[in-house]
Amino acid sequence: MNKIFSFIFVALLSACATQPAKITQTVSGWPEIEISATDKKSVKDYILLKNSETGWSLEQESDSMLFFSQVDSSGSFNAALTTVALGNAYSTPPKYELKYFINQLPGRVKIVSNIAVSTQMPGGQVNRMFLNVNNAVYNAYQEQLNRFKKDVEKIK
Repeated sequence: MNKIFSFIFVALLSACATQPAKITQTVSGWPEIEISATDKKSVKDYILLKNSETGWSLEQESDSMLFFSQVDSSGSFNAALTTVALGNAYSTPPKYELKYFINQLPGRVKIVSNIAVSTQMPGGQVNRMFLNVNNAVYNAYQEQLNRFKKDVEKIK
């Protein structure tokens, strides 16, 4: 779990530095993939399994969306800096939010994902920053979707 937060924190800090090129350009601008599958449910079940194995908690589920979160309550230097960057010293620990939008198309399932980090200020205001604009984070989640595609297509 700390590897994920460290990676995202480094990505946050390096946002102004020279970024790597995106490994792929997508229509949506978010990491996305199409999987050769006729069963959206099996794809959703696979995503649920993989994210629960890596410590993400399912917050919300609908027919075409899965929303996971992870709170970095480690008290680490990275968590403190992320909290202060988005809010202030009295804000909640950073909460990482990962959404998958899953759509059934003829003969395939399309997945688009996005990731954000948020913190809540003492007065209740939530400050959120989408991390997909950072190419390193974008690439990491595009590679995750590529692995999902490879694994799901291998199963069928």
